[in-house]
Amino acid sequence: MPLRVEDQRVPPVRGLMTLHNQWGKPFGDIDLRRWLRLNRLVFNVEKVDALAHGNSAERVADFIEAAREWDLRLSLRTDCATPPPDLAKLKDDGLLDAFLVPANADAPNLNAWLAACTKAGLPARLQLPAHVSDANAVVARAIEHRIVSVNVAAFDPFTPPARGGSGAQSRASIGAMQTLALELESAGIECNLLRVPFCQFDEQRRANVLNARQFHLDHQQYTKASYEQALNIYRNAPAAVSKIMLILLARSTFQRSFVDAVLLRLLLQMRLVYGWSAALHKLTRHLRNRYLKPKVSGQTIEQIAREIEKVRAHETKTLGPNCSKCSLRRICDRDTPEFKRALPGLDLNAVGGELVVSPMHFALAQPKYYDAIDEQRLKRTAGEEALVKEANAVVENRAPDRQIMPYEYTVVGAPWEHLEGGVRWHSITNTEKQSTQLEYVEPPFTISVTFGGGIAEYIGLSFGRHCKLLCPMEGYRHTVVLHVAADGHYVLLRDGKPVRPVEFEGMFYVPMRLGGRLDPRIAAWNIDAQIVTQFVKIWRGEHTHVPHAEGIKYSIIVVNSRYARRLQAMLRAIAHQRDIDLGKIEVIIAYIPGLDATDDLIDSMRLTYPGLRIVRSPFPAQNANAKGFMINESASMASGEWIVLMDADIVIAPTMFARIDEVSDSANFVAGDGRLMLSKETTAKILTGEIRPWDEWDQLVNSGGEYRYREAHGVPVGFFQCFKREFFDEVKYAELDHFEGADMWFGMALQGKYGKEVRLSGLPVLHLDHGGSQWYGTTKHF
Repeated sequence: MPLRVEDQRVPPVRGLMTLHNQWGKPFGDIDLRRWLRLNRLVFNVEKVDALAHGNSAERVADFIEAAREWDLRLSLRTDCATPPPDLAKLKDDGLLDAFLVPANADAPNLNAWLAACTKAGLPARLQLPAHVSDANAVVARAIEHRIVSVNVAAFDPFTPPARGGSGAQSRASIGAMQTLALELESAGIECNLLRVPFCQFDEQRRANVLNARQFHLDHQQYTKASYEQALNIYRNAPAAVSKIMLILLARSTFQRSFVDAVLLRLLLQMRLVYGWSAALHKLTRHLRNRYLKPKVSGQTIEQIAREIEKVRAHETKTLGPNCSKCSLRRICDRDTPEFKRALPGLDLNAVGGELVVSPMHFALAQPKYYDAIDEQRLKRTAGEEALVKEANAVVENRAPDRQIMPYEYTVVGAPWEHLEGGVRWHSITNTEKQSTQLEYVEPPFTISVTFGGGIAEYIGLSFGRHCKLLCPMEGYRHTVVLHVAADGHYVLLRDGKPVRPVEFEGMFYVPMRLGGRLDPRIAAWNIDAQIVTQFVKIWRGEHTHVPHAEGIKYSIIVVNSRYARRLQAMLRAIAHQRDIDLGKIEVIIAYIPGLDATDDLIDSMRLTYPGLRIVRSPFPAQNANAKGFMINESASMASGEWIVLMDADIVIAPTMFARIDEVSDSANFVAGDGRLMLSKETTAKILTGEIRPWDEWDQLVNSGGEYRYREAHGVPVGFFQCFKREFFDEVKYAELDHFEGADMWFGMALQGKYGKEVRLSGLPVLHLDHGGSQWYGTTKHF
């Protein structure tokens, strides 16, 4: 496949696991299967390199099917120390490709592996150490065997370190790396130069350089979290790895174990002593300040300026005279100990010019290879192209509906100044800084913010605690535009051109689409001393299908994950409420776009019941079982005075909200009179429309199904919890990767705050059958 240069590169979705440790001791099959699961569910990767040195390469066949069960594609990473297995059979079984990492370019079995990959039609990636004696021979072999990409690495933590030579040999190695990059790219083969400072190469070759800041942003390499976890596990004994896997899998249970947390740190060789010291510091810090006068530190502009000068002086002292003046110091590894051992005797030189902060500043010009998985991720749909045109048309041709003035917002947790035309942010940390809330908006809308007067690593907008739509700041002035369509699909533009939002690891995510009621905040990461935001503009579209939020009294929050058919029955029952104005009710649906038919269902319900306000609250796939997180995030979108938490498989009485309304002035916590478990047959008739619950309510209640009057020790649990909205300001739902127990804990917290709930006597809810509890998620659609 020909190489391509893309302005908008995709981040890596490749994980790493090792079939043995660094001493060659094999890990157990069950632990490796658990590791695959962690890679998919925790690290959210789509393909995994299975590191298997020597004869252990044959074990990869045992895990291809296990990977497929988790929707993963497996690759083989090997040192080529032994002859290759039957690669044709492995490819037929589903092996994605092979990553060959020999000790050197002259390894005895390397040619056999390359020939086997060529014969099997299996794509091959190659990694060589920096000391390459014959660059032309490597290029010839790469062309002959149609290698798709080549890494040349100064060092690799998963391979034995090569012994460094003299300064002259190191300079020769750098020259060979430059030659390889030039010749391979000329032959249409991707080449990456790993873990060498930028200053060692000519400017034309810096696009090929991958230091730590670029390595985990390059789609050909590994996601950071999976890579670092693999490195920790690689250095442990198999017995310890078994315990590590069990602890990692148990991390999200409701009953969290302090012992497990300590053991995990110990097993992964973390600095446990530091942890205990930090704990002691927290417990005794008040003793040191007991008789001291409190001092304000770091909260004024003058103090920040002094701190910046200290940081600059420390940076100069730490980096040395050359690196401290280099324009690439923010994106380069500089002379790490590993680099100096691998390539000793090399001098580092300062590169002149303006400070470069974007990690991909050079890399965006590199021709890259995209396999089938990355090719699919790279494609921009016709719908996205249409949104880009629409966004630019709005910004260029329409006056904004509102321009937010500088005095209308401030910066949270950092010093700031109101200027005549903007707000200046000050920071000496590399963390995220956010503005206060701009205002609530609903799709369709467009927001434009101009950043200038300084530099930051990433800039954009933040929604809630975890949703970030940011892009790299590559110049000293950018205008960032977020354009959101009525259905929640969006594009992010930087200076009029579409950019892919930066995908962060861990708790932050980039949504497929945005929800129905949002509270945007300006966000900037890793500000270099100061930056200015100005020209904050908002354009609003026409709300033709969603009623406005005025007059909402009850906000129903429902989490739906593969329960779309039952959700439809629930929504229809809400739409047929009697003796209450439907305009007082809104339904916020937390769901995973693409997981089931929820999107289409919402569209249909809005068209059928235009008087019922339905708000989308979309989440990424990794949150499919994270009910507590989805509830907490969706609660910020609620317009009502009351929150009603309901399960998607619940049908309420046609007079439920009229009854709640009767007691709303005197109650704070309301619950139904238990729940009636419907049979499979009755459930089927409701789902197919043969039974209309709002017309046949009494018959359903008296149908003889199991009546659970006061389950869970009398605590109202998650199928129906109705309470005053302000309770969410004090207590949040437990955020776990499953549904078990959190609703009862929340109900107990409600009772602790408000006392005994008000029960609506004689008015239970109906529970649609779905074959038992699904606390840990389901693969079946209901």
